[in-house]
Amino acid sequence: MARRKPAVRKSIFDMPLSSASNKESRKSTDDAFNEDGNFKDELPTTMSACIDEEGNPTLVATPLPESPNRLNSFPFRADSANGNESPETKPLSVLIPTLDVMASPQPMERDSEMDPGTSTEEEFLEEEFESELLAEERREQAQSLRKKKSREILTAKNRWWALAKAGRTKSFLWVLLRWPLLIAFCLFISVDLTCYVAVRQWVRWYEWAITWRGKRRRLRQDLNDATTYEEYKVCARRLDEYLGNSRWKNEEICPHYDVDLVHRTVRRLRRHRSIIASALRRKGETSSVTSAARSNATAGIMKVLQHGACKHNFGGIENEALYSHTYLGTKKLVEEFVHEICQSLEHVAESTDLTSDEKHDFFKKVSQNYGRTALCLSGGATLGYYHGVVKSLYEEKLLPNIITGTSAGSLIAALICCRTDQELVDEVFVPSIHKILTACDVPYMERAKRMYKTGAMFDHREWYQKVMLATKGPLTFWEAYQRTGRVLNIAIVPDEPHSPFKLCNYITTPNVVVATAVMASSAVPGVLNPVELLIKTETGQLVPFHGSGRKWRDGSLMMDIPERELHRLWNVNFTIVSQVNPHIVLFFFDKRGSAGSPTAHRYGQGWRGGFIASALVQHFKLDLQKWMTLLKDFELLPRVLGSDVSDVFLQRFEGDVTIVPRATLEDYRMILTDPTNERMKRYIERGEARTWPKLHMIANRLAIEKTLSKCRRMLPDSGNAKLGSAHGRRGSRYSNTWSAVSRSPRWLTAIEDTAVPAETLEPLDISQTE
Repeated sequence: MARRKPAVRKSIFDMPLSSASNKESRKSTDDAFNEDGNFKDELPTTMSACIDEEGNPTLVATPLPESPNRLNSFPFRADSANGNESPETKPLSVLIPTLDVMASPQPMERDSEMDPGTSTEEEFLEEEFESELLAEERREQAQSLRKKKSREILTAKNRWWALAKAGRTKSFLWVLLRWPLLIAFCLFISVDLTCYVAVRQWVRWYEWAITWRGKRRRLRQDLNDATTYEEYKVCARRLDEYLGNSRWKNEEICPHYDVDLVHRTVRRLRRHRSIIASALRRKGETSSVTSAARSNATAGIMKVLQHGACKHNFGGIENEALYSHTYLGTKKLVEEFVHEICQSLEHVAESTDLTSDEKHDFFKKVSQNYGRTALCLSGGATLGYYHGVVKSLYEEKLLPNIITGTSAGSLIAALICCRTDQELVDEVFVPSIHKILTACDVPYMERAKRMYKTGAMFDHREWYQKVMLATKGPLTFWEAYQRTGRVLNIAIVPDEPHSPFKLCNYITTPNVVVATAVMASSAVPGVLNPVELLIKTETGQLVPFHGSGRKWRDGSLMMDIPERELHRLWNVNFTIVSQVNPHIVLFFFDKRGSAGSPTAHRYGQGWRGGFIASALVQHFKLDLQKWMTLLKDFELLPRVLGSDVSDVFLQRFEGDVTIVPRATLEDYRMILTDPTNERMKRYIERGEARTWPKLHMIANRLAIEKTLSKCRRMLPDSGNAKLGSAHGRRGSRYSNTWSAVSRSPRWLTAIEDTAVPAETLEPLDISQTE
């Protein structure tokens, strides 16, 4: 059935935001909370994004219809049969989820794209079930404790004090020396930090005054002033030619990768492909001989690919040092290797000498060996708007389907994963996006009052309606995946001691409302109190979610880049990290250059600021890390707002490719203020410019990954390819129960008149077993 052309939509960013609409929206959202500020056990209404009579975007509470036929009484639109429409509000189609699932990248295939990571579905769900049982026992114990004691024990301050008193008994010497040691360690940290900043400034002055002079300075300025990636590539090639970096590309000998292994693999693949090409040219002469030669050559290609060539970082070809000697490109041998792998994979997919089952088994094994790529967006308050790196990746068709975010990064990830491609271009990649990013519009005096009364500067009831505008209403993780084909992951932590870290996505929490997960991931102590999550039932009702914790907070406090969980769930072994944490950006220093940013002397192989300066920077950086580790190991630091501060500094904050913006002092001063149109434009442009040097390395990595995905989509369906579920996982005793709650609600098919009819779609059956 042909699709109907959707009606022209008016963008939300062309409409002004008024205080009157915000008050009405606040009044509607207040009905969802009880006196304690928590979500009610059963919300009487569901929230929808609308525009009022004045044309202002707002959220209103829409009662659920009592009619059993939910498709004919959907609450988000007027009843077209009766011609009835609410006199107060008019549905805003741009904010309502639609079923244009094919407008964005293709959703991941049932048996191909969602292969498992390192754990099975049964093991994963058993761990989730056990954690929920433990959480239930803790809640029962807390309930009995509340009956015996007064309500004062429930306050946050008393809880932290009780946790401190409940710790194991300390020795007399620890009690005696704790504060003197803490003061001494803090003095050492202050001295190291001062020296680190001083040496960094020296390196900066040395490069400006000595390294970048004359023509090379002018060429570098042209590179920094580039406004498009095409213009950047032209300037980069010109600068490489002037500095002599281009000659390095043609030299095969290099200590950063296994030259002999890569060269031998390229030769073997070329030899097999030449045999196949010659056999095809002589097809009419001796068909039996040419067929045997072609079959043997195809088997040889499969053996080379499966037994090593098509693996993550094979021979060190994904080493960042291979891309840090030039402003654009890498070794010619590496480029030939990537091209040869892609050509060989396409030949196997098109080969007539293999059966469908053999192709499915081959590509499944090769895909598991090669792994997947994920984009990780870190926290960083309003510095998170530097995640404009997403725009550059999208425009070059290098945006991974798996995207994860923590804290401020969770908001950007939700903006990306809840919108189709056209909506990204019209709504997100434009400076006018700042009109819905209004979480920090509270005056400073009001923040101080709230901080004194509640322990947080912002009210989660206000954030509830603001985040809903950014996530297109109460969209769930499963609905977001069905709508765009992108896998959204948000990291959160239960507000309970020693509780497990959780990565929300459409497998672990399919029915959780994305807006509440974004709020929980942004619940930094002192900024926002821990919040509850909401789930959406099949009838569209929103109810609180109680998993391994009742309330949740910022995931970056424990794990800013959840590499382990990504590998476990999605087989991710290559991460692109956009790092904007204000306390971490200062400590990123590439002593010998990074991908697309080589040093300016010794043909890109020198040390920034000279060897001594680079060594001092690294020394003070490691010394700071040593003192922070000692503070954590000796348990000298007091808990600040119930959190261990040392965990914020001792995590792993980088990935295989790390993109770090150049933040200014003005950015730090405005770190908790809403962006203006000018600031938003600067965030996007600088985020793009910082991504361009890394794009060539990302392109080479994704070239093989995209070729694997294309080849798997080319293959016809096979009986052996459908043994697992939609994610490639084997069935378990939990499968039927879990899939029953993870299916998309039926009422989603009646969202708009212009939506694709449900019978024309092919839903992803996540409960399919053998």
